[in-house]
Amino acid sequence: MPPDATAETIAIVKHAYGFDKPLPMQYLIWLGHVMTGNLGVSIATGRPVILEVTDALANTALLALFAVPISFFIGYVMGVVAGCFPGRWLDRS
Repeated sequence: MPPDATAETIAIVKHAYGFDKPLPMQYLIWLGHVMTGNLGVSIATGRPVILEVTDALANTALLALFAVPISFFIGYVMGVVAGCFPGRWLDRS
C-alpha cells in the first residue's frame, strides 16, 4: 500500500486478500485454493498466478532442453580427458 493510503483503504485491501483472518485460517484457505488449482491473482500484473507460473515453466523447460545435452556432452568429454590422464593435474581438476 502507498504510504498515503487511508485506514479505510488498508482495511478494504486486508479484507479482500483475507489478511484480516488469523494466520492459521489464512494458511488453510490458501491450501484449499492451491489444492483446487486456484493460485489467485498476481498483485503486480493482475493476471492469474497460474498463467504467470506456466509462462515461467515454459521458459525453464526451454532452457533445460538446451542446457541438459550441452552439460552431458561437456561432462562426457571431461570424463574421457580425466580417464586418459589418470593421477595427473588434468584428472584431478
